[in-house]
Amino acid sequence: MKKVSVALILCFVLIGNGIAESESWLSIGFEYGNFFEKSSNNGITINSYIGSPGISLSDYTFWNKDNIGLFVHDSFLFPKAMTSDINGVTAKIDLSIYDLMVQTGLIIGPGVRYNLDENTKIHFGIGPHFLETAASYSKYTAYYSQTISYSMISFNFGVGIDAGIKVDLGSVLYVDFGTLAVYDMVNYTSITSSFGNASSQSDGNYSMIALQPYLCLGFNFYNSNVTLGKLK
Repeated sequence: MKKVSVALILCFVLIGNGIAESESWLSIGFEYGNFFEKSSNNGITINSYIGSPGISLSDYTFWNKDNIGLFVHDSFLFPKAMTSDINGVTAKIDLSIYDLMVQTGLIIGPGVRYNLDENTKIHFGIGPHFLETAASYSKYTAYYSQTISYSMISFNFGVGIDAGIKVDLGSVLYVDFGTLAVYDMVNYTSITSSFGNASSQSDGNYSMIALQPYLCLGFNFYNSNVTLGKLK
């Protein structure tokens, strides 16, 4: 998933700059994901929160000086905090037991910009959202006198919106800050162990709202070749 996400952004930058009068904004920086999940099954309602710092990577591409273009955003996040509320009983989840836990998010769709002045722009993007969460851990079990490995992978589907402000620091560099707002309504989770047994489920009573603020440094690309700088 990570390789596919990065490849998409690089393709948009290269293809976009292969067309006359094109402009691309390539941003990379820090992002913090705040994920609020809710699911219910058999009379049990679970509300959980996950806090995930990580890397933000995005691109906006516009053609022929148009203010409507293409937008793609990738998130590479590493959960550090989690709480869970089960029927009103709240507990803090110890994530240190996991050997690995990573979230990879992707939004792709139309992007819009609005010029406040020569160096300051507001931008918006909207599109389908995909989130993959992968985790693994090992646990010694006295009953079997051995360590058992567990792995979990889940997929979320929904819609995501980006809103931010881009401030040019010159022709090449800029600062970009804003937030993503996500609503997912579909979840599929699969869990396996080294014993070979597995369980999976598609949760029909699931919803997730996420707010993911970011602060990035970016690079302007322009014209018919991959050239640094703002559109002439």
